[in-house]
Amino acid sequence: MNIQTCKPPSITGAKVLRDVMGPALLALATATAALTPIRTRADDFSAHSERVSLAHLDLNSAEGARKAYGRIKAAAFSVCGEQSMNIEVMVRGPGECVRATIARAVLDVRSVELSKLYIKRNGIEMATLYGVTSPIVTAGNSK
Repeated sequence: MNIQTCKPPSITGAKVLRDVMGPALLALATATAALTPIRTRADDFSAHSERVSLAHLDLNSAEGARKAYGRIKAAAFSVCGEQSMNIEVMVRGPGECVRATIARAVLDVRSVELSKLYIKRNGIEMATLYGVTSPIVTAGNSK
């Protein structure tokens, strides 16, 4: 009977760390990063806010209102944790949080041009749903 013994290879602490633990930790970190959502808002009921600067914008002009609307929209997506370039958002439109946040911000700004732009982009039904109106300026109420 011929019995052979197999001597395990010599493994030092540095070699184990480099050859085994290093790749294992890297794989764990990569999996964690890949599976963790960018933002988790579904279970987070605390209020989120983001300051939007409208300084140096003429909100009485169409151009100023357009720039303000873009800033408000970007902040709404950020606060609500949605991605505007997500294919699902592009197909179905933004979620309720984003829609409501934009409408609230437009109402808070109290700009006729911004309200008109909101109505133009979202439709009168959506604007009415959120209470966004554009006052009609007549000779009697133009003060």
